[in-house]
Amino acid sequence: MWRLMRMRPLLMMCGVLTAAASVGLILPAGPAYAKTHSAELAAVSCVGSTQCMAVGSYINGAGKTAALAEVLNGRTWRLVSPARLLGRLTGVSCASASFCVAVGAAGKSGTTSVAVSWNGIRWRVMATPDPANGPLYDVSCVSSSFCMATGGKAGAELWRGRRWRLSGVPLPPGSTSGLAAHISCDYSGFCLAVGYYTTDPQAQMPQALGETWSGHVWSATGNVAFPPDGKLTSTACTRHFGCMAVGNFNANVTARWFLGWNLFPAPGPTALTAVSCVNAASNCMAVGHYTQAGAEFDLADVWNGKTWHTTTSPHLASGLTAVSCPQARHCVAVGAAANQATAEIWNGKTWRHLKTRSP
Repeated sequence: MWRLMRMRPLLMMCGVLTAAASVGLILPAGPAYAKTHSAELAAVSCVGSTQCMAVGSYINGAGKTAALAEVLNGRTWRLVSPARLLGRLTGVSCASASFCVAVGAAGKSGTTSVAVSWNGIRWRVMATPDPANGPLYDVSCVSSSFCMATGGKAGAELWRGRRWRLSGVPLPPGSTSGLAAHISCDYSGFCLAVGYYTTDPQAQMPQALGETWSGHVWSATGNVAFPPDGKLTSTACTRHFGCMAVGNFNANVTARWFLGWNLFPAPGPTALTAVSCVNAASNCMAVGHYTQAGAEFDLADVWNGKTWHTTTSPHLASGLTAVSCPQARHCVAVGAAANQATAEIWNGKTWRHLKTRSP
């Protein structure tokens, strides 16, 4: 503890905990600053009805962006933010209550990758292979010895229990730019990463991108079935039942991957931002938002294997950004409303607001 206290002034002078300076550094959990100007939750992962981890960011009393983390015990949230970690956490995945990994961006410009692991008590900084490679956006862990994170110039980074290593995600031939920002793995031999790519640098019309991990290499899924001018924003994979993906297209569609893509109409006009499945073939929850009369409303849709249907009357908010469903009748969704972190819980019939904790 005394060693950590002596290190803090130096770390604060640097402005951020970098991987090079903090390999294996233990970060105390708890609020780092007394005053919060705004906050948002960007990702959530639940391993049961009584254990969820949500991460995001907030503007602290010094006017800087700091990492935010909260644990839900089924009823109430508890702050467990990595103390003094300046940056933005955008993805989290928990293989168990005692192993979660969160990823995101650090640095003044937000271009440095950051990864931290949670053991149920405290956070520990994980060294990334090339912090300057760019921010990490999402992560999926199936155990403490296998995680895949997306982002950076390489496209993905692989965790095998000891260290992260780069794992390049190839873009389709003729691409001028692209990003597979979101990922879901159902075991160490299969992951699906989704996002977008472009082929025309002038028009910059995005096209849906899907890439699969076989356990050794990445391969393109083939994206010819998707409408033009759109991107996939989230995916959820379940063992033996394929993956469900949602996105933002001119035509309102969702897609299921099972040895190929199948498209399904989605309620619209909407912008679906995240999806979670207990069974990708018959039980999924997707969240997002839609705009009506200049106001933005939360949206939550359930997939029953044949069609999507809206679960409840939406609440006025800034939009839900993430959802996690460990059980068919239990989902937790997070986001931001009025510049503050927000959360909702689904019991199989209705949504209920869950008050979050301010740093």
